[in-house]
Amino acid sequence: MKRSCIPVLILFLGLILAGQNSSSQVVNKFGIKGGLILSKLSMNEFVSDAFSYEPERKYKFLSFDIGLYAELFDSRFFCVSTELHYNVKGEESFEDFMILQPNRQNDGFEFKKVNDRFHYISLQVLPRWRFMVNTEDKLYVFGGPRFDLRIGSSKSGGTSDIPLSNGIIESGFTVGFGNEFWELLITEFRYEINLSNVYNITYGNTVVKRKNHSFSLLMGLSLKKLLKIHF
Repeated sequence: MKRSCIPVLILFLGLILAGQNSSSQVVNKFGIKGGLILSKLSMNEFVSDAFSYEPERKYKFLSFDIGLYAELFDSRFFCVSTELHYNVKGEESFEDFMILQPNRQNDGFEFKKVNDRFHYISLQVLPRWRFMVNTEDKLYVFGGPRFDLRIGSSKSGGTSDIPLSNGIIESGFTVGFGNEFWELLITEFRYEINLSNVYNITYGNTVVKRKNHSFSLLMGLSLKKLLKIHF
């Protein structure tokens, strides 16, 4: 798990160091973010015979998101926020969600459990457009691509019967809005949608695709402003 994180972390720190070595104001701010994330695994098609599952239930999962950010190419109304996050997404189905699979003897079928919590290192590149409210507040909207490296997975309330691979990169988009106070504190509301599947389930001629969808509420702190660091 740790080895998978190292290249992503080096890339992100390299962006910050590149700004330090430049005579221009490439890196305007850098800091930390953290908060809550509410996620759910979607299903493009439900096959009642293939799952032990209650589709009317809301198998949502409340977890956390922590990260680092650096604002690049800053101007009065625009910047690009490059961010590196660690978060946990999925659903909280416990023993409710199981998949019909061949049994160990290969002479029949049985319902098996599959992991429903997924750990990610997420690299995000988010262009941001600002709207000046007053000298202390800056509202902004943002949106851009996201690349999630899956570094682990687990099963809520037990263990999985079906192995899932780690080291997989899932792509998606992040959009949202926020507010910046005194160029020091930020609050953000985000919606994240995956383009890649977390995993697929094949049942006859039907392929059921499961994707992460999540909402998050984050708070941020500019370390550059707090520590009065000047490049």
